[in-house]
Amino acid sequence: MEEELLNEKNIIFYHKQALFFYLKGKLLLALGEKEKSHSTLEKGLRLFDKEQNQEVEKTISNIYEVLDD
Repeated sequence: MEEELLNEKNIIFYHKQALFFYLKGKLLLALGEKEKSHSTLEKGLRLFDKEQNQEVEKTISNIYEVLDD
């Protein structure tokens, strides 16, 4: 049970990180810095890939779709 709680806390942490990179990427995109917005997202992806968390990967792929629109 303690391990499940820790896992849930990790998922919440990584979702917060995904949200941070999403907002920063959107801000950079709004400022006309498309290349920087994508590099910010790539930085986050490298962090998330280490954890192999499917939920976070899904969130990140959704962020890519929004940034590419």
